Amino acid sequence: MPGAIVFIAAVPDKPIGPERRQITDERGRFAFVNLPADTNYTIASSKFGYLDGGYGRDVLPTDPLVYVLAGISTVMAAFIQFFITYSLAMFAFWILEISTIVFIVYSFEYFLGGQMFPIDIMPAAVQAVMKWLPFYYELFCPVAIFLGRLKGPDLVQALAIQTAWLLLAWAWANFMWKRGLGHYQAVGG
Repeated sequence: MPGAIVFIAAVPDKPIGPERRQITDERGRFAFVNLPADTNYTIASSKFGYLDGGYGRDVLPTDPLVYVLAGISTVMAAFIQFFITYSLAMFAFWILEISTIVFIVYSFEYFLGGQMFPIDIMPAAVQAVMKWLPFYYELFCPVAIFLGRLKGPDLVQALAIQTAWLLLAWAWANFMWKRGLGHYQAVGG
């Protein structure tokens, strides 16, 4: 990740924090790449019934609150993904080559987040474990909220766990930045 080194070299003397700068840089990518892709995935899932067990049924929600909660969950999912990625980039302070670590974490996100297959098809015990991992809340949870799969206490629990993962990912990213900045040495003229 050569870009991470340039980013690190350019940021320590800036007046805004590194998270705010990176989030600002990533806003456009989220708005024009991630959000449309997630929206298309959600609509396709609802139209073709991937998450509700039936094919060809139109299950778009009629309750406006579902759209609000799914939107909140989608924004939290984007920030969880951002802070995990940001934390991985901070490994560049200590390790020259981080692409293997990034590949491993992204593989976990892909398989355990519901991108490869719906989590609902897994055995109940595996689902219970997956629901405590952050990857579940990066894609599957917002889609499940939108499709009405999470309601009542399950919905409240999912949003609480997603909020906890967001705060934990943010705290870990800040910790990695502060520790890495203390380890960082710039040389040259």
